[in-house]
Amino acid sequence: DRAGYRQLLAADMVGEPSISADGTHVAIAHRGEGQGLSVLDAFTLESDHVVQRRLVEGGAPDRVAVSPDGDWVVYVDGTTGIASVWAVPFAGGEPTQLTNIDLQRVPGEAPLGFVPPPHEGPLHVEGHAVVWSSPEGDHAVPLP
Repeated sequence: DRAGYRQLLAADMVGEPSISADGTHVAIAHRGEGQGLSVLDAFTLESDHVVQRRLVEGGAPDRVAVSPDGDWVVYVDGTTGIASVWAVPFAGGEPTQLTNIDLQRVPGEAPLGFVPPPHEGPLHVEGHAVVWSSPEGDHAVPLP
């Protein structure tokens, strides 16, 4: 419809959408049109319409979370060859890799210094940090 709701509902989502605490910001990882990879879109509910922004294209974003204040979208992406936690401003901008920076993939084993992403469920933002649990333990990294 004119407000953009049909487009939002028709997305081939990857994982669950994430909604800000006030309900006005939504981030969705979904399959790009005709692509095997996923993209990350942000939707903002304005007074009479929905504004959509493409935050990540050409990657494989998954396990998405919007910070409670709606300023950040955090997600897991394996674009570098190693699953890592990333953050991008909700308003748009360059994504920042938060974990596993400059690690080299080692066939059959985790590289030294590897921080595993969550195996199930999304990330969470608490204060100014991204937090999650994995079978290896609890993890937290600061937002940029």
